[in-house]
Amino acid sequence: IKAKLISTTPQSLTLAGERLRAGHLVSFPTETVYGLGCHALDPIAVRKVFQAKERPFTDPLIVHVTRVEEALRLWRASEDSTTTTTTDTTTSSTNNHHH
Repeated sequence: IKAKLISTTPQSLTLAGERLRAGHLVSFPTETVYGLGCHALDPIAVRKVFQAKERPFTDPLIVHVTRVEEALRLWRASEDSTTTTTTDTTTSSTNNHHH
């Protein structure tokens, strides 16, 4: 996997958003480490995060949302899921601060 450092200009951030929507991974700085993110509702992108980090699928990831309503909607969706596997791979991942 290749990584490219970009500036935080509006144009670069727009490009990062386009990459996320297209199913690609994006790395970003946090307070202590770099996170690896993807579109949390894209199961193929989520799988890429697990593969890139060599992380077991049973180890959950964090989902970042901008509004409480979005978090509640994801929570309700996970309660409506029929299997744990579907919930884990579609609603519980974007970023991991542990690697």
